[in-house]
Amino acid sequence: SSDLPLGDRMIGVVLHYQGDQTGARFHIERMLDRYVAPVYRSRTIRFQVDQLVAARAFLARTLWLQGFADQAMRTARNNVDEARAIGHPLSLCYALEAASAVALFAGDLTTAERSMATLLTAAEKYGFGAWHAWGGCFQGVLHVKRGEVVVGTRLLRTALDELRDARFAARYTQFLGALAEGLDVGIEIRNAFD
Repeated sequence: SSDLPLGDRMIGVVLHYQGDQTGARFHIERMLDRYVAPVYRSRTIRFQVDQLVAARAFLARTLWLQGFADQAMRTARNNVDEARAIGHPLSLCYALEAASAVALFAGDLTTAERSMATLLTAAEKYGFGAWHAWGGCFQGVLHVKRGEVVVGTRLLRTALDELRDARFAARYTQFLGALAEGLDVGIEIRNAFD
């Protein structure tokens, strides 16, 4: 019975990726309501990441996609605080990745930059190469959004190569789309000066 909430989280994540945000939110919130934290941290090791942190990360993304920007930002921010409190570095990276994404979605570039910097620092400190590459992708997107297209696309290309080499494909296409967007902006800028 203690694994049933984890099934809800997994179903919620799948539904999120399939575009069913209503179903995703239902399952993730049900997981959060029913989940009983284990007495021993071995459960975190079993799944590599704290399950509450993982669920709230996807809840923040889902809330954003449903149009609840304030709730999404608050959920992401609280999730980072909770991840820091449990002291599990990989869970912190998970929370920071979601906080970076939601802040970028919201156009809150200051919060995004702060989350990314912390993600990059933690990933480097603990040798999480794929997470460091992910942080580099977010950093590239941030530069593109600031109009620093050359720097942003260079960072994105480098980070995408690192993700491919690490065989860490999660959200790879999202960042490939960001690279395409950055290259398109670069073309528009060049055309404006021709």
